[in-house]
Amino acid sequence: MPARPRMTLALAAGWFCLLAVLIAGPLLGGGYLLLLDYPSGPHFPDFSVLPLPSSGDVGNGVPLYALHTALRELVTTLPDKLYLVAPVVFGGIGVYRLVRRRLAVSALAAVYGGTLFVVNPFTYDRYLAGHLFFLLGYSLLPWALAPLFDLVQTSSRRAALVSGIWILVLGAISLHVAGMYVLLVLVAAVVTWSRLGPALGAVAVLVGALASAYWVLPAVFSRPGPDVGAADLAVYETRPRGFAALPTLLGMNGFWRDEFTTGPERHPGLYLLLVPILGLAVLGAVKLLTRHDVGRFAIVLSLAAVAGLLLAAGSSFPGTGEAFRWFYAHLPLFGAYREPQKFLALVVLGYAIFGAAGLETIVRSMTRGIRTLAALAAAAATAIALGYGYPIFWGFAGQVQLSRYPSEWSAANRIMATRGEGRLLVFPWHLYAVWSFSDGRIVANPTPSFFSREVLAGDEAGFKSVAPQSPDPFSRYVANLLTHRAKVRALGHLVAPLGVRFVAWMREADWWQYQFLRRQPDLIPVYRGNGIVLFENRAWRGKVLGLEGGAAITNPSELFGSRDEPETASRFYPSPPLVSRVDGGLPLLARSLPRARRAAPGRGQFLSTTDRCSDGWRLGDEKASCDLGAVAAFPVPEVEEALWRPLAGVQLLGYALSGLTLAALAVYLARSSRVRAKLPRDCRPA
Repeated sequence: MPARPRMTLALAAGWFCLLAVLIAGPLLGGGYLLLLDYPSGPHFPDFSVLPLPSSGDVGNGVPLYALHTALRELVTTLPDKLYLVAPVVFGGIGVYRLVRRRLAVSALAAVYGGTLFVVNPFTYDRYLAGHLFFLLGYSLLPWALAPLFDLVQTSSRRAALVSGIWILVLGAISLHVAGMYVLLVLVAAVVTWSRLGPALGAVAVLVGALASAYWVLPAVFSRPGPDVGAADLAVYETRPRGFAALPTLLGMNGFWRDEFTTGPERHPGLYLLLVPILGLAVLGAVKLLTRHDVGRFAIVLSLAAVAGLLLAAGSSFPGTGEAFRWFYAHLPLFGAYREPQKFLALVVLGYAIFGAAGLETIVRSMTRGIRTLAALAAAAATAIALGYGYPIFWGFAGQVQLSRYPSEWSAANRIMATRGEGRLLVFPWHLYAVWSFSDGRIVANPTPSFFSREVLAGDEAGFKSVAPQSPDPFSRYVANLLTHRAKVRALGHLVAPLGVRFVAWMREADWWQYQFLRRQPDLIPVYRGNGIVLFENRAWRGKVLGLEGGAAITNPSELFGSRDEPETASRFYPSPPLVSRVDGGLPLLARSLPRARRAAPGRGQFLSTTDRCSDGWRLGDEKASCDLGAVAAFPVPEVEEALWRPLAGVQLLGYALSGLTLAALAVYLARSSRVRAKLPRDCRPA
């Protein structure tokens, strides 16, 4: 790259870094970032390389979570700061590079495109919602468009392979963004207008699937995550409903949560700024569509933007409602878009790229004698973009502040650490609530992010119109128990089979609804603070329990408030101690390895583990029964047997397949690069 383009790129990068600081500045200090769906903490995110189906984790984010964990070891809050800054820097520079190198747009016009891409009502809403992984994937879309440009314009085989790698990268960050990129790939394959086009598109998707086998393959054999249905679509659909949905989306609004008020919604006069933004985008689209060297790419981007607009309208717009509902009900993986407004990312991408081209058209129409006027026009366009998205600045107009967890939580955590292992059950039982340290904002339950052990906390969104969706049978069991809380007299005995050793009663949200905890004789207070009471469960028995009473209990509700409830502990006695646990189990071919969990013969007819029965556990060749409708239980073995999960073998096979695919791609691309480098520039193959 010549010296001058490098200098302008450095200046543009400096501009986007400045924007990132102006947006996230108040949030770059000490403290944790608590957002609606991003409850940061010293142990966030808690993930497994071999995720269990009951966790709801598909497993696609393992590489990103591993990087997050490594960064957290350096500075606890470092990942939070990077997630705030990276989408602005990566997204802005990505658009700048793309339009400069592929569309021959000037630096000032490219800066406008990058600025509009990262400063707008859409990104503002997503930041406040805590969709930081989605925003990170969104910011990489312009980078992933470069190989698509080559695929469309030159039918490049190499570009198809690189596009497949981008499917892997985006899928590891956000499945929603990866799905949009697959849509772009398929549109590009059709628009190549060559016999190779569909084949190259299929190659890109196939390479992406093989490289993503570490999560795609297990997903074929299990269904992690909540079951979604029509009720979800009604809750999360784009706002407002009706024909007003389209103009709202064209203004880069439409998020379903009403408390996130964008600039134009606060001050309707700002919608006047949308006129030049749309005008530049339309002008740029017309200009690029008429250029022979980039026309096909412009068609891809135009079709993707139109498709994104209609898909973002979802079931709210009468013209697309029925089709979207059919897609939602019948297309595999489409249920992930129960919040269709995410598709607006494709529209904003089109605004940014076409807008840069439109501004370039205006700048070039000015003569050299009034170059200053051209610069002023570019500056004015950039100022318009900044004004339209202004609430994003300085901590989102001061709506978000960093939080510090109560010192009492740390004290409770230390007490539990001195007493040993065992799960922590947290009340109040809510997924979303206003916490005393969240500045009056609703955020996801932060207790799993804070405490240094597995936490059982509420995981239902709490919409009355949506049926319970938790994939965790332990969660369903506790929720069922709470419907009978007035009758419960021995809570410790009822949750002991879940491996619950501690119960935390937080003075948060509707804490007074949990007064029944005071009258549980098997819960002993071990710490009292102004905001938390920590109980230890006297009925806790460890990881594996023998069942003296014979068969497993299939209807736990019969115990709640019955005369048998206080006697449930008599069903249990400790089984022989197990070998060290491997989280997630081991595959069939390795189930007898020394590190596998094992169970020996003992008294009674059944033994009950503290694992979820929905995760496919087996003891030897015996499949698990569901004790209490939640816990994996087995007949007592005649000889020592291993406790394992067949799905873990599929997960390990997926990792191997992903590794082999990436290794083969690396070898092929390295060799082709060397061959291309030896050829004259005009003789290099596509």
